[in-house]
Amino acid sequence: MKSYKDLRFNRPDLLTQVYDKDKITVGSLIRQVDNTLTPMPMALARPMEASVAIAGLFPFAIEYDEDTQYVFLVDGATATTNRRVIMYEFNKHTSSYIWKGFITVLFPVTGNVSARGLRLAEYHYTTGQVTASGTTVTGVGTNWKTAGFSVGSRIGFGTIDHRNVTAWYEITSIESDNQLTLNKPVVEEVAGQPFTIEEVRVIMACSNSVTTNGGLFVIKGLNYDTFTQAGTTIPAATTIDNIRATYWLADAPVVTNILPGGSAIDEMVDWHNHEVYCTNGSSTTLRVFKYNIRQPLTTLTAGKSVEALVLSTGNQLVTGTLSINNNGRIATANHGAGAGEKSLYFVTNSRLYRINLANITSGSTTYVSDSMTEIPAGGAMTVMAGAVLSSVEYSGVIDSFIVNSSGLGRSYVSKYKTDGSQFDLNFLSDARQIDGSNADSDAPFYPSLSTATFSSWVENGIMHTIRQSAVNTTNQMYAIPIAADYLLSNDQYIITPVFNIPNLRKLDKVYVDVINRIGSERLGVSAEPYNLYYRTSGIDDNTGLWIQADSDMAGVTGTKIQFKFTFRVMGQTCLTARIKGLTVTYEDNNTDSHFSPSNKHTSIQNNVMAYRQVDLFDGSRVPEMTIKLFNVETNILVLADNTSISEFGTWEYSTDAVNWLPFNGNAANRVGNYIRYKALGLPAGIKIKAVLSVS
Repeated sequence: MKSYKDLRFNRPDLLTQVYDKDKITVGSLIRQVDNTLTPMPMALARPMEASVAIAGLFPFAIEYDEDTQYVFLVDGATATTNRRVIMYEFNKHTSSYIWKGFITVLFPVTGNVSARGLRLAEYHYTTGQVTASGTTVTGVGTNWKTAGFSVGSRIGFGTIDHRNVTAWYEITSIESDNQLTLNKPVVEEVAGQPFTIEEVRVIMACSNSVTTNGGLFVIKGLNYDTFTQAGTTIPAATTIDNIRATYWLADAPVVTNILPGGSAIDEMVDWHNHEVYCTNGSSTTLRVFKYNIRQPLTTLTAGKSVEALVLSTGNQLVTGTLSINNNGRIATANHGAGAGEKSLYFVTNSRLYRINLANITSGSTTYVSDSMTEIPAGGAMTVMAGAVLSSVEYSGVIDSFIVNSSGLGRSYVSKYKTDGSQFDLNFLSDARQIDGSNADSDAPFYPSLSTATFSSWVENGIMHTIRQSAVNTTNQMYAIPIAADYLLSNDQYIITPVFNIPNLRKLDKVYVDVINRIGSERLGVSAEPYNLYYRTSGIDDNTGLWIQADSDMAGVTGTKIQFKFTFRVMGQTCLTARIKGLTVTYEDNNTDSHFSPSNKHTSIQNNVMAYRQVDLFDGSRVPEMTIKLFNVETNILVLADNTSISEFGTWEYSTDAVNWLPFNGNAANRVGNYIRYKALGLPAGIKIKAVLSVS
């Protein structure tokens, strides 16, 4: 009998991220959207259309808790004596940006400042216990001043996990290692409790209209409450370290790091060691500067100190023009020439370069390790190499690099390869898409290269990428679930519950109910593709191998089946398909539902199997029917015959089960009629099960 099983994805009660054969198992980046399942939908933010319009550049994200990432941007407007840093809250479950506010950074230099790189550092201190009364906090086993925390940090009580703090207090002074003062009295006195101090620092590489006033700057003493919708002004530092102020980490009394390409931040070693590397140069001559951003600054003059410089290399020639667009990323890849080596990656307009950090020594002129030439996926004769590479990002979740381009070049996701082979994936295209707030609501938003430069940061599999512009129609930031791409990750999927079909005779088709067009019929665009897989074994313990499926399931056997969906994300639009559900059709070993066995008119002794019609077939006739006779004990097929070419018996129909006529599909199609099959002979001594089905 033809049957089907149907599964709809409008069942949040069935969703789980831990494999369960009886539920819908999804990856951490799969979301339920309007009764469909899909990778996290793309999010959009418009910095130039916020309540305070600020052109955003160089995203940097911090995973704050399981629900939220904080995303920061630096001001990309016309160079002036200050720069603003913007903060967004990104909700990973609803895939939405909320503009939180900004700070205005004043610099201890003259001239107009342009940001060339943005990174942030988030620090948490939890050692010891505290007592608090009024605005005074006393610590036992604490080393706040020695650790170098800054005024402007915030503290929470009762836990060492910042995610569990219910009330924060800003620190207005740090008198010693075990005493500090708050901006307001504690609501309840604290006695011998755990605590956490949280500080955010902004690291900004800048150039300046006064050439020697560029270099690396650190803004200390920030916390998330510092970013307000009205804006908080951060003064330039003077002679006091570790207060809320902007510090100039000069490389020399007369600065030579005058055109930094970016600020690549390493992991913190301890409270006195946290290193940042700046590439320097705008042509083919590279120089690298290494700073320690937690170096105590004891010789500050007008906010400037040379104490944080660790070393600078000599000059080394590279191929192509160095980018000064957030250019530089420290990563320890698990593949390629730099596998297992902590390295500094950066780009010229035509190559991705690597420097093993161990090679960065004072005065060296031979520190570059290797490079990867821009060859698009498909080759340069298939996709034009734009020679406009602008920045590089790395994601440990997918162990791959994201190489952004400017202008009309393609952007790439790839492993790092030095053998002259192609980049792995090209993504984005020039669709001339404008995603301003006045755009037609029927059109989906998605990033388009157009003539803008993109820069990106990937945090826990989510890429925040921004089209850099000071024009409101072309300054947008997008959140894209890059780690959900089936070419980049193996753990983002939809696995259906098992379909149990105990009486399965053969599978027929699988039909996927999918939304492949995002947006309206007039302005919609095609979604990126998806893959469908199936397996019929290893379902209970999730060990079975997956086989790629198409719609035709003929030839697939078994009494249970399970399906898996994976998605392409990083394509021309990065808009993903949305799956509503799927339907499996099959033939089972039960009699077709249009007929009911007639025991009264069946005679096994005479090899006669009779059926009464209980439902009309669509159309005007009974279709071709097949009868199969099985050995009940062994389930082995004994005989099969059909109404078109009957080889082993005869077919008849009747209106009254008394007068029987040769089978005629047109005449037989009526509720209450009978059909019967008379076999010429059957094996003796076995029990027979008869199954009547549409051929």
